[in-house]
Amino acid sequence: NGITVNNAARLGGAWLLNIENGDTSSFQQSNVVAVDGVLYAETTQGSVVAVDGATGEIKWRYKPEGGPLLRRGVAVGEG
Repeated sequence: NGITVNNAARLGGAWLLNIENGDTSSFQQSNVVAVDGVLYAETTQGSVVAVDGATGEIKWRYKPEGGPLLRRGVAVGEG
C-alpha cells in the first residue's frame, strides 16, 4: 500500500499553488524543506512561505526587507 516501482508512474499532483501570483520573471535556486507535513520555501521575490503539504494552503508568509535578492533558500534549526 505504499509507493513502489510498479505504481510510481500512476502518481500525480495533489494541488498547485501559484505563490507570488505565479510570477516567473526570475529563476529559482532554492530547495523546499519539509518538516512534519509543512513545506518551507523561499520565493524568487524574497518571501518565505510555510505551506501545508496535504492541502497546499499557505500557513504563513514572511517578507523580509531587501526585495528579490539572489538567495539559496531556507533551513530548519532546532525548534
